Amino acid sequence: MILSSFWHFFGSAEEAAAFFTVLIYTFFVVLQVTLGIYCMVLMKKKGYGISPVWFILGFFLTFIGLFICIGKKEVHYVQTPYQQFGQFYNPPPTTQAPVGVHCDQCGTENPTGSNYCHECGSFLDRTHV
Repeated sequence: MILSSFWHFFGSAEEAAAFFTVLIYTFFVVLQVTLGIYCMVLMKKKGYGISPVWFILGFFLTFIGLFICIGKKEVHYVQTPYQQFGQFYNPPPTTQAPVGVHCDQCGTENPTGSNYCHECGSFLDRTHV
């Protein structure tokens, strides 16, 4: 009874076939787009970022693309300290300026790493630097 009233909606069998063909194509296109978006979101959660490559993989390869995305390992990027997106958001720690070594005999300041005084030539004692 319901089926016969449903068929009266269409003027002919060709119209009914065309309607169901469009309905089936629409269903599969919506399914493909949904799988593409799901692959893209899944890869974003795994740390790969949003990329049209993941959408295309899910859209064109359907369930194979979905299985590829599920099988990928999570990515954990190690971020260098004090740097985010290529810009410093906190100044990097400053290093102390090298302290010169004072000579005990003549009192002149010698550059760091010197073993002997540049003025008098005596050995520099580094124990109390």
